[in-house]
Amino acid sequence: MRKLWVVLAVVGVLACPINSSAECDQSEAKTLIKKVVNGGLASREDQTVTIVYTWKANWYSMSKDKQYSLAEGLGAVERCLRPGVTMRIRAAGRDVAKSGNFGTELFDR
Repeated sequence: MRKLWVVLAVVGVLACPINSSAECDQSEAKTLIKKVVNGGLASREDQTVTIVYTWKANWYSMSKDKQYSLAEGLGAVERCLRPGVTMRIRAAGRDVAKSGNFGTELFDR
């Protein structure tokens, strides 16, 4: 349950979109990524143009709004660090969300 509160806190911080590297705090972005990974919520794999998060917490227990906010926020943080990168979230062995320069999308359950 504590992990879920961490997720919600991260989502709250990430809710404001980060549009360009001039407007974002890269130090804070790195810290938020470490909190997600070190908190045991997800593992992170850098595949050059795509960052893949394998979600360890129960993705499906979150509402669609929370899932969308989380995907949008993590995508914004990743683009803060490396503009143009796409972020994907995998849960239970399949892609469940992606976020990139052209927006954020949740995939059907």
